[in-house]
Amino acid sequence: MMKFEVALTASNGERPPPRAASYIVLVYLLCSGLWIIVEPLLVRQLFSPAALSDLLVGILVDCIFVAASAIVLFILVTRDRRRLRDAGVALDRKMQANKRRDRQIERIARICHWVWRPDPDDQAWDGGRAIYSQGAEAIFGVPAGDMEISNREYVERFVHPDDREQISMSFSSLERGAAGGYALHYRLVRPDGGVRIVYEISENVVAENGELLLAQGTTQDVTEVWAAKAALVSREKALKESEDRFRDFAEAASDYQWEMDENFALSHMSQSSGKVGAHDLDAAVGLPLWRVAGLDDSNLDSHWSNFRETLRAHRPFREFRYSLTDANGKTHYRRANGNPVFDESGQFTGYRCTTRDETTEVEARRQAGVAENRFQALFTRNPEPVWVFDLETLKFLEVNEAAVALWIFTRRVPDDAGFRHPDRKGASRVPWRT
Repeated sequence: MMKFEVALTASNGERPPPRAASYIVLVYLLCSGLWIIVEPLLVRQLFSPAALSDLLVGILVDCIFVAASAIVLFILVTRDRRRLRDAGVALDRKMQANKRRDRQIERIARICHWVWRPDPDDQAWDGGRAIYSQGAEAIFGVPAGDMEISNREYVERFVHPDDREQISMSFSSLERGAAGGYALHYRLVRPDGGVRIVYEISENVVAENGELLLAQGTTQDVTEVWAAKAALVSREKALKESEDRFRDFAEAASDYQWEMDENFALSHMSQSSGKVGAHDLDAAVGLPLWRVAGLDDSNLDSHWSNFRETLRAHRPFREFRYSLTDANGKTHYRRANGNPVFDESGQFTGYRCTTRDETTEVEARRQAGVAENRFQALFTRNPEPVWVFDLETLKFLEVNEAAVALWIFTRRVPDDAGFRHPDRKGASRVPWRT
């Protein structure tokens, strides 16, 4: 199995001793010794002969010099070789540490990297062989060596049946050379039946002539990320539905919502509020409610003073009625409710309020009062006798004071008191008298 690793030269992390230094010293000694012996003879033959003893002494001195220089050379070469060996061992250990760290990172991130090489005589996408790093085992559930398969076999063995067509189309980009490469999410099925969602990115490596050399990329298991994202989307959807539900209830129970800051000034109003009295929505923001109603802080009546004291005490208020006059002089009647708001530290931050427009109800009550007054004027205080009776039972329902005085009625009459039908026996149109 081909791996993304570089093995150490020796299994125990050490290299064999530096024998090259000894070879160098031996060659140096042989060459030097041969020169020491040959050089005097050549000199004596070519120049003046010398005594044999002088020759031997010269040879001995030269041998001592060569031996000393050979020892120094051996020490220097051995030291350099030892340093080079130590540097190589340290480099190998660092490389192994980096590879262990990379494998740890792959395991934590649930990611692996891979290289795909096409067949030498055929660059079709469904052939070739892929080589995966060790991180593939945690994703696919099989050893990385079992992943050395063709793309066609990979699709049939691991890709979810519903995603195979999409993956085949993406893999076909491998045949487009430098223009290839893809990034996509898809599902894979592990041998144990587990379904995982992966995110895969690839790029193509081509030669100068445009021939595809290989494709490389990464595959990351994002199943938990997608599950968390789905849960987050579900929570956001539920939160939005809850907010919409609350807004619907609030709008059904009130005409608009608004907020006050810690100084009791309007800080926010819903768009449905439109104009607030004689003020536009933007102009009303920053004013307390009594200022919006056209009142000054110095001339508040008891109704508004009690309301302000409630706000200063940070207490909720209910059914607070007030009126506003718009720019056309029309009076609008409001009924407000509000609750104080505090932050996490218990600091007061303002009020959240709702307001109901009851102008229609107030006007209806006023018109009913006018109608009642008219009825009283036309019926009760009418100088002529007037009465109201039920057409079915002919019983009195109401009589005015003139009728009581004329016929000497009392207002508390028996249940059978009233008119008698003329077709009935003993019928009489004269009402019952006391």
